[in-house]
Amino acid sequence: MSDLIKILCVEDSINVQQMLSFILTKAGYKPYIANDGREAVESARTVSPDLILMDIMMPDVSGIQAITQIKADPVCQHIPIIVLSAYTSSKLVSQAMEAGAIEYLEKTIVPEKLLQIIDSHLENSKQSSIL
Repeated sequence: MSDLIKILCVEDSINVQQMLSFILTKAGYKPYIANDGREAVESARTVSPDLILMDIMMPDVSGIQAITQIKADPVCQHIPIIVLSAYTSSKLVSQAMEAGAIEYLEKTIVPEKLLQIIDSHLENSKQSSIL
């Protein structure tokens, strides 16, 4: 089971952390949790996840700041980042995408849709690394 795909969930809400962990574990992924943007940047290096699910509004270091820092790090810049946020203003979406996110999803989480998007981006990431 060491071949499990690692997904870093960056979320300050314990309820959302638990829900994401449940969904990902049930789907066969290995979830890791970071409580804020600062932990996300550290965990991106230490865990070396295959994909990151990133909240935007968090204390201390925001999701956008964390995305920028992760994408600036040569060790982590290849990791696909999907934003999960309750805030869907076009300005935030634009900032997240400019920082390096590959997708911006509203936090109304539908497990099947989330897993489909994760699978799609993991497959794209795998194909990109082969080329």
